[in-house]
Amino acid sequence: MGRKTRKIGKGLWNGYGGKIELGETPVESAIRETLKESGGVICQAVDLAEVAIMDFINTDETGQELPCRAHVFFAYRWEGEPKDSDEVVDPTWFDDNRLPLDEMLPADKVWLPEILGGRKIYGLAKYTSNQGGLIGEVEIKEMGACPK
Repeated sequence: MGRKTRKIGKGLWNGYGGKIELGETPVESAIRETLKESGGVICQAVDLAEVAIMDFINTDETGQELPCRAHVFFAYRWEGEPKDSDEVVDPTWFDDNRLPLDEMLPADKVWLPEILGGRKIYGLAKYTSNQGGLIGEVEIKEMGACPK
């Protein structure tokens, strides 16, 4: 994990990721974003496993909802070691049971332990303005219930 330097989650611990570009699959995006944000870590598609699809509904200052779907992958092999980049700094390895949950986005406290515990999930989290808090509970279902 590393600390985000801008946009959603600025200053908080997070994994590598970003928007899927036009014509790109979620796996291709995960590979590209990991390379860019990690300062050069290379992953191959065969070494990635999708463990979650999270729908985040962000709310802006006017109350408008801004949906964002995140595909979450575990990488089981990679080349290189994470370094600081323009978007993520202080790359750090954490034990599963020692995650800095209080320094992450609020929904991460709910869904991240689920996938680290071996579940494949679909989740839905609704945020107040600037992801400062949650609106309601984070909903979690087994991955088999994921909407297509």
